[in-house]
Amino acid sequence: MRHIVWLQDITVEQIPLVGRKAAHLGELMRLHFLVPPGFCITLSAFDHFTDGPHGHAERLSDDALAELDAACRQLIAMYGATTLFAVRSSATNEDQAGASFAGQYDTFLNVQPSDVPARVLDCRASLHNRRSTAYRQRHTPTVGQPGMAIIVQVMIPCQVAGVAFSSDPVTGRPSVVIEAGPGLGDVLASGHMTPHRYAVAPGEPLPPGDDLLPAPVLNKIAELTLAIASAFACPQDIEWGLWHNDLYVFQARPMTVSPEGDDIFTETSSPDVLWTAAFFNERFPQPVSPLGWSLLKADIEQLALREPLQFMGTPGCTTWPLTRLYRGHPYANMRVFQTLYKVFPDALLPEDAYRFFIDRDASLRRKVPYPRGILDPRFLVSMLRHFWHDARTWSPLHNYRLWQHFTNDYDRALAGARQRIEQAASTQLLTIADDIRQLNRRLLAIHRWSLTDADICYSLLCRLIRSWVNDKAAASLAAALVAGTDNYSLRTNQALAHLGRLAAADPTLLQDENTDTPCRSEAGRQFQSALDRFLSIYGHRSPSLDIYHPTFADDRSLLTKMIRSHVVAPIGQATEESAPGTPTVSNTGRQDAERQVRQ
Repeated sequence: MRHIVWLQDITVEQIPLVGRKAAHLGELMRLHFLVPPGFCITLSAFDHFTDGPHGHAERLSDDALAELDAACRQLIAMYGATTLFAVRSSATNEDQAGASFAGQYDTFLNVQPSDVPARVLDCRASLHNRRSTAYRQRHTPTVGQPGMAIIVQVMIPCQVAGVAFSSDPVTGRPSVVIEAGPGLGDVLASGHMTPHRYAVAPGEPLPPGDDLLPAPVLNKIAELTLAIASAFACPQDIEWGLWHNDLYVFQARPMTVSPEGDDIFTETSSPDVLWTAAFFNERFPQPVSPLGWSLLKADIEQLALREPLQFMGTPGCTTWPLTRLYRGHPYANMRVFQTLYKVFPDALLPEDAYRFFIDRDASLRRKVPYPRGILDPRFLVSMLRHFWHDARTWSPLHNYRLWQHFTNDYDRALAGARQRIEQAASTQLLTIADDIRQLNRRLLAIHRWSLTDADICYSLLCRLIRSWVNDKAAASLAAALVAGTDNYSLRTNQALAHLGRLAAADPTLLQDENTDTPCRSEAGRQFQSALDRFLSIYGHRSPSLDIYHPTFADDRSLLTKMIRSHVVAPIGQATEESAPGTPTVSNTGRQDAERQVRQ
């Protein structure tokens, strides 16, 4: 029986024998796309040997080894004695629209011919590694154990490599998004390098390009990506590489349902570290800019992750890797949340904590060695020492008062900083910026305990109500009881709703994207007055924490779009007589909830 099939001979009907990746590459070759030459070791080569204790196949069959050696020699004869190889997985469950398994199985590059058999077995072993098992349980829990074939290709020493999406992976818009980096692309794919990012939109001028990818090359990659998407009749995520002006395709797969990235993953270089997106995905739904992340990373790591671990006396936490970027999205080390939540008994575990763990399995928090429990002496001594040092910040009885007092000081300090900036020489600006940063650090140091106290109290409220009514009703009642609690975001929404109602009286007010057309009608003057007030109070705000995204005051077109959405579907309960920015939430829902709870 043949255990080796050349890629150009593979058809999609052979997926059960060669896996999806090999089948897609075979289809690409028949369509005359440039794919590195190679072959596939079929599933039959592993049929007669049981996987070892760590997932390694004990050995290849003698026939398969002989065929593998002959195939490698044939490629060396064609491409030279210095030929190196790439060894990659081709599982029957990867490269699907709902589960790509991107990065879950191991790939080996620059493999010497003599090492190919060993790397083939190592690659197959990744079928059972921790990250692929977790991904499989999450995305395809009802599917049985997949099979895995192995692809061996001639190694292409790319000058530039990357990925390309036939439509925007965040917005879904028809714009080819290209991410690129120098070299082979493995560092880029693993998230260790921030990619150069380009968008090629239909009907718009071609991006100017840069030293890495000039405009003509960008156009070539975009055309290739769209051609592959057309050939497979669905949006595609491709991996490509450039060498001597030749554009190679290493992989093509349907774009996954969750283009923002996987919630949890690990990587080959540190298989014991699980990276979770749960801490960041609500704050950064879009890829974060390099500038934005450079400004945020240090303070987020220190204040939100490392210092809480230090409060607990966690050994070695000063050297833990805490965050990383993957395809532009920030991830956090799941071990942080395992440690932080380990001491919580189930009855006090915040409702929000479950999202940090695989399949919301909060029992995973008990897998870390420290702390041994809530009575761990090291934990207790460390917590008491830090609590005594800053008791008002920690205490739920005092934190909210401290917050109210601090925010008044904060607003005054920012107003003073604005005046200093207007009068400062250029040499003083960095000093002012550092003063503002220290002010923000203090804000976050208070706010982190405000969030913790709120999470615990809300979870206790949910559990208390749940003891009286069923789960579904409990969730609705708990939400209704806290609805309308005053906060800055609620005020912003109410002010936008007020602008939306004013704009509804004169549809021409929002025809100009920049909302600065002179207003001659009475409705227009009322709208302009309300808009000026909105900008004076909320103009500094932005939909994103990333500094790359403009504020409302800097991008009037964004503000116009948000006001339009409130014209169609108003948010909040502010009345027309209410001053924009004043919280005036109807208490009907809350009163109904209180009445039901009392009953």
